[in-house]
Amino acid sequence: MGFGQSLLAGGVRAELLAEGSITADGSLQTVLEVTGLGSPTKIFGWIYLTNMDVGDEVVIQTYIQDSSGNWHRHANEIFDDAQQHPAVYFEERAVIHGYKVLLQQTKGTYRNYPYEFYKEG
Repeated sequence: MGFGQSLLAGGVRAELLAEGSITADGSLQTVLEVTGLGSPTKIFGWIYLTNMDVGDEVVIQTYIQDSSGNWHRHANEIFDDAQQHPAVYFEERAVIHGYKVLLQQTKGTYRNYPYEFYKEG
């Protein structure tokens, strides 16, 4: 499925917003950043931590943008070692102005992390 294609999930039409993978490099890296939506939009998706191993640590942060353009952290999650359940789901968030997801690998061997995000609305 390419960028901009739609799928029908549970009776809801969702458009692929972004998909790919990011190779960690120790810095705080942007996985997804969406701005200027202008109307309520639901955003949801996945990051796959399948490649994590013993000694690895990954931090994932999410931010919401307000009407003045300021970013506010919504969540800061830390994942250690190999993951028993490596598919991290980002629940639907109703967003009007902006939404972003950041990833930083802070320990271990830098690895590749696939992701996919969708929008509805």
